[in-house]
Amino acid sequence: GAALLIGLADAGELPPGVEVALGFWPQSSGTAPEPVPCGTASSAPPKPATLCWECWAGSEWRPVNVLADDTLALTRSGLVLLKTPAKGEAVKAKIGAAQDKARFWLRARLERSSYQLPPRLNAVRANVVRATEAQTAADEVLGGSDGTPDQLLRLANSPVVPGSLQLEVFETDIGQTWAAVDDFFGVAADAPVYVPNWATGEVRFAGREGRIPVANVDRPTSNIVARRYRFGGGARGNVPAGSVSAMMGGISGIDAGKVMNPFAATGGADEEPVEAAMARAPQLLKARDRAVTAGDFELLAVEAGPVARARAMPMVHPAFPGLEVPGVITVVVLPGLVVTDGFAAEPAPRPAESLLRTVCAYLDARRLLTAELYVVGPSYVQVSVAVEAVLAGDADSAEVALAVEAAIRRFLHPLMGGNSGTGWTFGGPVRYAELYARALVPGVLRLDSIRISGRDRDFGNCEDMALPAGALVEVTGVSVSVTEDLEVPA
Repeated sequence: GAALLIGLADAGELPPGVEVALGFWPQSSGTAPEPVPCGTASSAPPKPATLCWECWAGSEWRPVNVLADDTLALTRSGLVLLKTPAKGEAVKAKIGAAQDKARFWLRARLERSSYQLPPRLNAVRANVVRATEAQTAADEVLGGSDGTPDQLLRLANSPVVPGSLQLEVFETDIGQTWAAVDDFFGVAADAPVYVPNWATGEVRFAGREGRIPVANVDRPTSNIVARRYRFGGGARGNVPAGSVSAMMGGISGIDAGKVMNPFAATGGADEEPVEAAMARAPQLLKARDRAVTAGDFELLAVEAGPVARARAMPMVHPAFPGLEVPGVITVVVLPGLVVTDGFAAEPAPRPAESLLRTVCAYLDARRLLTAELYVVGPSYVQVSVAVEAVLAGDADSAEVALAVEAAIRRFLHPLMGGNSGTGWTFGGPVRYAELYARALVPGVLRLDSIRISGRDRDFGNCEDMALPAGALVEVTGVSVSVTEDLEVPA
């Protein structure tokens, strides 16, 4: 019987029989993002509730047609597509506390519920669409076929959005559309297919298998044409909220100057550096694209998308912390971040829901059938550090204080911290001696005190702080007190 009511303040009549796209953004679940279960049976988890969508018809609520709903009963971000009722069926009214003006009303009524926690929403928006950072190229000439096997041509732009390329080959005056395939194995000898490399924009035609494009004497250098494809992507697409503010083309009924993205875009990543690929190659050959050991899961999770770090924890079930559950493996993933001036501003990076599901789908295709797999975000322990430092000589106190704070924050960072600089160790204790060594920056004569606070207690000077298994550190504050050396030599 509980309900969410949405009032549409339309000046005229509600257009009948049109789609209304409502976007929902639930609040984050806090320091421990909801786990994503992987597997054939659990890849599409059941809805924790049944919602009935209705409109106010003047004297009663009447059902409206739901075209699509990927929000899992408003527990994850997504769209609800509704079809407005027939002409005259929806009636304006003043309902509840909204007495300022009459509105058309939609409501989502809770018919059945098995919520573990009722959803809380950050935002609801109308006229919502999903967007991908990409540009469209059209009628681009790749070149001409020379009739030889394994001919390789290249698009002018890359990386290419997979599946977006529409390729035509003019063996005669009439062009024929050719299809993209993963490889030529098992392809019929006369099949008009090609193998694309979406990352580089290369297009390879057949050798021994498949059909070799026939050269066209009338178009010797221009009989292979990319009619349309999309290209783009990378970290540059992770734009902040509100940065998308205009439409390039007009759509009837939409104010092109009032378009915006209410939340930051996520999921973009640049190509992997060659050095990183060389370091990863031996492990990849060992795993052979199959997840068996914990190391295999970690390697493949990083390969699945913009994942900076991954930690596989065998016999750990997200729903039963502290218990060993045979046959279960939980993979913790941290997203990659854009680093500015050698440091990442986000102290506790958390993966977006879309990234968890991307990694889940990738690992699910490579896990053993008997393995029960979950993909989760990291669990953080909030930690604050208080430092009392003594200046050396005529060092600037403000610069020293900032340098000490930056050194401690960097050392404890999930992606850049630790002794190796590759991220804080999962479950690794925060040790006084290590913080002391990091805080001895140039300009510090000595440290009189370092105190750690976290896990609902204050630790004494020279006392270490233990972390739960698999947890990372979220630095909530670093206070640095700097004093001059008052000891006068005899």
